[in-house]
Amino acid sequence: MHLALRLAARGFAVTFVSTESVHDQTARALGVVDDPTSYDVFAGARSAAAAKGGETTTMGVRYEVVSDGLPVGFDRSLNHDDFMGSLLHALAAHVELLLRRVVVDAASTFLVADTFFVWPATLAKKFGIPYVSFWTEPALIFNLYYHMNLLSEHGHFRCNEPRKDTITYVPGVSSIEPTELMSYLQETDTTTVVHRIIFKAFEEARRADYVVCNTVEELELTTISALRAEKPFYAVGPVLPAGFSRSAVATSMWAESDCSHWLSAQPHRSVLYISFGSYAHVTRRELHEIARGVLASGVRFVWVMRPDIVSSDDPDPLPDGFVAAASSTGRGVVVPWCCQVEVLAHAAVGGFLTHCGWNSILESVWAGVPMLCFPLLTDQIPNRRLVVREWRIGVPVGDRGDVVADEVRARIEGVMGGEEGVVLRERVMKLRGTLQAAVAPGCKPARPKSRRAIRPRDALSPLASAFRSPKPQPNGTEATPSHRRRRSASSSRTPPREENGSTASPPPPPSPPLRGDTSAGGRGGANGSGAAGPPQESALPQSASVIDLKEEDKDSCIDHSASYLHVQSVRDFPIEKLNGEVVLVRLDSELLCSPLGPCSLSLERTLSTIKYLYKAGAKVLLVTSWTPVLQSVNPVLKSTETFADYMSTLLQVKVIPVNGVPGLTSFKPEERMRNDIILFENLLNFKGENANCNDFSQKLASGAAIFVNDSFSLSHKMLASTVGISRFCYASLAGFHFEEELMQLRKITDTTRRPFIAIIGGSNFLGKAPALNMLASLCDGLFFVGKLSFQIMNGIGISVPSCFLEKHAVKEVLQLIQIAHNRNIPIYYPTDYWCLNNKNNNNEKLEILDSGELLTGWTPADIGPSTLEKLSLLIPLFKKVLWIGPTDFDLTEDFSCGATQLGRILDKASHNSCDVILVGSAACKAVKGISGSSSKCTTFKNASIVLEFLKGKILPGVAALDKSYPYQIPWNAIFSDPSQPLVVDIGSGNGLFLFQMARNWEGSNFLGLEMNKKLVVRCLRDIASVDKKNLYFVSTNATSTFRSILSSYPGHLTLVSIQCPNPDFNKEQNRWRMVRRMLVEAITDLLQPNGKVYLQSDVETVLLGMKEQFMTYGKGRLVVDGDGGSGDRMENPFGVSSDWERHVLARGAPMYRTMLRKV
Repeated sequence: MHLALRLAARGFAVTFVSTESVHDQTARALGVVDDPTSYDVFAGARSAAAAKGGETTTMGVRYEVVSDGLPVGFDRSLNHDDFMGSLLHALAAHVELLLRRVVVDAASTFLVADTFFVWPATLAKKFGIPYVSFWTEPALIFNLYYHMNLLSEHGHFRCNEPRKDTITYVPGVSSIEPTELMSYLQETDTTTVVHRIIFKAFEEARRADYVVCNTVEELELTTISALRAEKPFYAVGPVLPAGFSRSAVATSMWAESDCSHWLSAQPHRSVLYISFGSYAHVTRRELHEIARGVLASGVRFVWVMRPDIVSSDDPDPLPDGFVAAASSTGRGVVVPWCCQVEVLAHAAVGGFLTHCGWNSILESVWAGVPMLCFPLLTDQIPNRRLVVREWRIGVPVGDRGDVVADEVRARIEGVMGGEEGVVLRERVMKLRGTLQAAVAPGCKPARPKSRRAIRPRDALSPLASAFRSPKPQPNGTEATPSHRRRRSASSSRTPPREENGSTASPPPPPSPPLRGDTSAGGRGGANGSGAAGPPQESALPQSASVIDLKEEDKDSCIDHSASYLHVQSVRDFPIEKLNGEVVLVRLDSELLCSPLGPCSLSLERTLSTIKYLYKAGAKVLLVTSWTPVLQSVNPVLKSTETFADYMSTLLQVKVIPVNGVPGLTSFKPEERMRNDIILFENLLNFKGENANCNDFSQKLASGAAIFVNDSFSLSHKMLASTVGISRFCYASLAGFHFEEELMQLRKITDTTRRPFIAIIGGSNFLGKAPALNMLASLCDGLFFVGKLSFQIMNGIGISVPSCFLEKHAVKEVLQLIQIAHNRNIPIYYPTDYWCLNNKNNNNEKLEILDSGELLTGWTPADIGPSTLEKLSLLIPLFKKVLWIGPTDFDLTEDFSCGATQLGRILDKASHNSCDVILVGSAACKAVKGISGSSSKCTTFKNASIVLEFLKGKILPGVAALDKSYPYQIPWNAIFSDPSQPLVVDIGSGNGLFLFQMARNWEGSNFLGLEMNKKLVVRCLRDIASVDKKNLYFVSTNATSTFRSILSSYPGHLTLVSIQCPNPDFNKEQNRWRMVRRMLVEAITDLLQPNGKVYLQSDVETVLLGMKEQFMTYGKGRLVVDGDGGSGDRMENPFGVSSDWERHVLARGAPMYRTMLRKV
């Protein structure tokens, strides 16, 4: 907002964009509760401008809000992943609709957007306008994110076990410890939605025309200079409220408390200000330790205790009696929120205990207040490095999970009353002078030398100086840009209603505004950030001689990657390795108790999983869960004993019931040896199940080596028995039923059968919008029924009683209509409805009303006969039909003839070679009641799984299983002679080792397996340039895919090398460590007799750990090769060094090696 005001002060006409949720919270914080949507957050600034004789109505800033894809009342703090997912997938479409209204003259318009948004460069390109990426954090953080590829290539990021040594190769950063990186760069699981946001955001940032950063050149000179070698990068900070006082624009997310009177009664520099920002959370334990340290220090304090600092349902997390003890002595006050700049600027404040948010750091420096640093997440960790190590204006106060009261007390005493505080205060005052000089009148930022020409039409020439304080002119006025200033206006039109009311062609895009210019899309507030997903996965063709290495579609705002859906199943696992192993199987009790009984194919597949494992010689443990509702309609679920008897009947094998905490360790050794199948107690009797408790997961897995999930209906949930347990078993596989259901799920988005229509019913358009948008991008037609049909009718201009509308979903409806219009596909809706007069509840009085004649006082009950006739004529024209959601309106269970008749239509279509997919209980029930078990339709009774899948969300139960390589390697295409001996390098990195080996050993083929896709793409391009036909690379996790990839190789596997894996690879808590039992067994099985395994590391313990794993799980089939030299200090037997090996030897360090041979 302050950036927008700066631009407006320089003569730019600015459109500032926030999100509806941020706007609503900001307005309510100011007490605007009656109609928060109409509040103007720039009202205070406009009033100030009017008082100075400026423009009272526009002040050069136009204010707009857009939806972030979620309802305003949705708790984004407690549902962080959902919020991030919405920013990733939904926000761009809403912004695009707004830009269509705002952007008229592209030659004088540019887009300023927070770097963490995932769409700016894509949308800017679409509208033909320059994109200015606004980075709100220090240049150091931008630089580290910008060079994530380097961190990955050197093994510090995006690998199973990141290296722990100092990072010295990032341009502009002399050195940094891995523990000082942003928290997201320290995590090994980089598949989360936040990581996808980060990756996608910095793809967009690389395409930005300019980057402006809220920092000061003198603070980060080296880093900024390095960045300028790659991009036009401007330091334009500090962006602070004018005069460093209460902001004229509304920016607070909570109502502010006035602390000024209390502060004025305190001695000079005697008060410690404590605040942990507007977004991050702390634990109760951390708060209690800090609180005890504050009390023990005896210091006066103002503590901002945000209402949701721990959780939105924990409003009073401080220790009992803390507030009373502080207030009774007059030592301190605890407030929910306050104006931070006013508090920091007060003479009574002498220290700031902060989470190290960048804005807080800049404000503290500007006020000349030293800091005590307790970073919580993300950029706050390297921010502390700047404060403590580089600028030395603060001290650390522990880390997350490791803060103790004694240290807090000692640090407070040092800063507030000791000599340390005096020194810190002197340094921070010097730094304050640097910030003040940066915004002094006439100061201009250094202009980076761009390596590319700027387009003549760019209107950015005055941009750089716009961020500094305007230089006074002789007449006392301010300098303004030379370009002509315009104000923006907007208009829209409603598409005409179609007379027949049956088919709605989506309307054309809204008419452009008559005038408009500069559009600045800004961060909507503390939580109004954008985000990003990873690049799309490229697929290896199943049969092709040339691998397509073209770049992904950069204009796509949606991540279509679904590689995680390819998992290993029981049928992929070597059956001989099941003998004697303990296998825990997760079952679906609802499927097992299906009224269709043994005739159900799904039930048969589940029973086949159990029988297959049992006959293979495995000790089978069964776990499942059932709700009281399911128990009430299924007598077999009365107890564990009755359910075990029922399972014994189905399996024709004795099933032993066991009550108590599940786990094999509770059994005596002689009981474990029995060949009986064991069924454990209902998992819902244990709190750890739904909580995905780590301890409960470990108990559940105790004694089990292999986990098999055959409960697909729970894939969208994160349970201990579907997700947590996989961390403690060496193999996690899909059962036969799970495998089949997953294959059918993938087919939903398969568009080879065309034309494809979706019949969509039910309600809650807002919640389903991302899934509906996906269907609009896949299908050749959409037919809306149920309550959703009213939203579509309203969107195309048909009058609908307001009581039937989802008022918060209007924008999402228009977005979907726009997608359909862009693809030129029809949208259908009902022509008539069975309706009930509200004055007469007799169902016999239902009448048929035309869809265009719905009146207040009539309530629709179901689709009418004309609509069903339309469907009966339409469906035979399609080769694939998806029906999801009910056709009725939940008015009465006695009247649902629409679903029944639609079921007959679809059942008939399924017998006429049409692929029919039924999703949800209503659709499944309708067709099942007609054809029983003879239906040819694909069914998904749990609609939640399908909706989550269509929304692009990761299904936790699927992601927890071991992955399989989804393609058949075309060996004849990639190798000139696939019968030659094969050498495989696991973790091949940049491929230097294999390239040299392939040149030296022309009589062998070489295959590199590497998780880093970018490195693989680079290696494949290098292969194409040198035309090597005995070398290839595959992007995969070899731990779980080695067997599926190599088992089809027509020649012999003669050598496998694993070189320099990351240290600490063998921590048991890291399931994805490189050398796991599954990989060792696969290598040992596929290696030809006398074939060799070459292990190498620069860390001796790592080598010994790998060697021990191979000797243990090789089960006597591997021995140390006598030809390899003595001990673990043997010479390199190939005369070819890997890239890391060269680096180690160059610094004079030793390499540890061993060679194993299969006997």
